[in-house]
Amino acid sequence: MDSWSPLDYLRKDRGLTVETIAAHLIGFDSQAFTFPVFADREHGLIRNVKRRYWPEPWKLDRNGKPVWKRGLARSASLYPDLPNGRAWLLCEGELDALLARQHGFPAVTSTTGTSWSADWNVLARGRRIAVVYDAGEASMKIAKRRAAQLRADGAADAWAVRLPLADGEDLTDWLVRHGRSAAGLRRLIRGARRSP
Repeated sequence: MDSWSPLDYLRKDRGLTVETIAAHLIGFDSQAFTFPVFADREHGLIRNVKRRYWPEPWKLDRNGKPVWKRGLARSASLYPDLPNGRAWLLCEGELDALLARQHGFPAVTSTTGTSWSADWNVLARGRRIAVVYDAGEASMKIAKRRAAQLRADGAADAWAVRLPLADGEDLTDWLVRHGRSAAGLRRLIRGARRSP
């Protein structure tokens, strides 16, 4: 990780554009990034604010990624909002969801990682949902369970997508750190849907 200012981190290490940062009102309160969760975006009504604490530079995992202290929102919410259309890409984390959206994917995440509220089942009914959680066997097991649960609760289709990356890497690593393309990710998602 080369940059340590909050804006540099979001732009260089997480791949977000200034436009994406501004559009989603990502802030920094001297301790944590802040992600407003809207009840009604059109009228500016905020339901909650997710805080994600800034990592200390010496706290890196074995892949050189920062170790985050999680700043949990008061309750789980879908973030940043519900994608338009029948297809969703369900990912693990706010920054991954925003980066995926920036690359044209109808991405959404839970503000509490891989958790899912039964209240959201009605929102997922009739949709095609690719579940792309972080790389590794533990995350893949959760993604497969989530896809099965979504199908059982009325999704038109749901399937888990295995990221061919090192354990713990994620969508941001795919697009930013490794420089792989959004088109390649789309092929991976389509291929995973056809797999048994």
